[in-house]
Amino acid sequence: MMPRLYSARTCLSAALLVLVAALPAKSQDADSKALYPILIENKWGLISERGEVVAPATYDSIKGLWSPVPGCMDLRNTPNVLGADGPVVVGRHSGTRAIAWGFVGPKGEVVPPTYSEVYGFQDGIAAVSKREKWGFIDVTGAEVIPFKYDYASGFREGASAVMIDGWWGLIDREGRYVVELKYDVIRPLTHGPYFMFEEKGLQGVIDANGEVLVDPQFDQVHVLSEGLVNVYVGGKGGYYNTVTKAIEIEPQFDMAAPFNYGVAEVRIGKATGFIDRNGNFTVELREPDKRFPSSFGHFSSDWPKLSPVRKYVEIKRGHQKVGLIDVRDGTILIEPMFDSIGMVYGGRAVFQDGRNYGYLDADGKIAIPAQYQQASDFSGGLAYVQFRGGSGYIDLKGHLVIKFDDKRVLGGPFRPNLALVYGDGRDRYVDHSGQEIFSFQSSCR
Repeated sequence: MMPRLYSARTCLSAALLVLVAALPAKSQDADSKALYPILIENKWGLISERGEVVAPATYDSIKGLWSPVPGCMDLRNTPNVLGADGPVVVGRHSGTRAIAWGFVGPKGEVVPPTYSEVYGFQDGIAAVSKREKWGFIDVTGAEVIPFKYDYASGFREGASAVMIDGWWGLIDREGRYVVELKYDVIRPLTHGPYFMFEEKGLQGVIDANGEVLVDPQFDQVHVLSEGLVNVYVGGKGGYYNTVTKAIEIEPQFDMAAPFNYGVAEVRIGKATGFIDRNGNFTVELREPDKRFPSSFGHFSSDWPKLSPVRKYVEIKRGHQKVGLIDVRDGTILIEPMFDSIGMVYGGRAVFQDGRNYGYLDADGKIAIPAQYQQASDFSGGLAYVQFRGGSGYIDLKGHLVIKFDDKRVLGGPFRPNLALVYGDGRDRYVDHSGQEIFSFQSSCR
């Protein structure tokens, strides 16, 4: 996950007009698969961690950013490490303005943009579409499973959902059927080696080996966690046990989230609370204040595991105050006292106390006192902050590692080993020591 800038001000902007110039790259002991986007005259390109131009800025889009539309927000705030799972998906407009997709790897273009649709690589295989048929290629662009499907998803735990003539099944990495084409729909569930399948309008769950875990009997199935699937019947959510093959908690909630650490968030009407596996409330239902509609927020997440420590909002004298609560038993860890609390990234969470920002650790204790005018989430062991007299990056102990004397300078996330620095009329990538690796003209403001 990548950081966002927390600030009392609503916006900071500066003109960025610089010439394209590759600066001397810092030598490294080992190559990294990570690639870093550059945006020049609304065209995307990619550089390596060494500052080498892997792909010139000739592409109209890069998948893996927030959206397939080029833009400065994507450049500066992309949440993903590009290239971590294999070649990066890049696209160019065709004559009809539709996007044709291809792939760029650490050594340059692997596959020219020729596919009408693609999924990113998973375990060395990507689902791609051309001439209205789907097939699969490896990281060299070689076809490994023929183009014969009307639709194919990316691989999940060694299985892919495919469709021919309206019938769905599962195949393995060799193209062999794990589940024959017989279901009305198959879709990957949110996480794990699980798939939703639908038969005669009712949904069930199968795993990547084709084993039926939940017979098709529900209007909706969502996530399998801790042996329970949150299911919906007639618009009401409950929980089904995949071991006992029975309803564990009757559908009665307007919203029923997955279980984590033995508890699940539920909602009835606008009121939110938490229940245990017996359906008993560990945190009683409470309706949010009309001005502040969210009562509980995530504090840290290693998806699919969500921490049982949650942000806890109360209204005091008309103002929102935030603390921390352990929803397993309702213990208040920090009384609502801060103006805001962010999520834990890299072991630290930004908190706001009045006009200043500091950092909590993963247990909710103050790790770095509130002393900054602005603060961002940690990534790559560093976080960008602003303070009186300058700005820069701090480490997990609050030590200033990189300092900028010009307060106009803004710093983006490290993803993983370079960060984009901008705001003073120059766009450049820097490493963890602050050394400039590559400079370019983005035309972003």
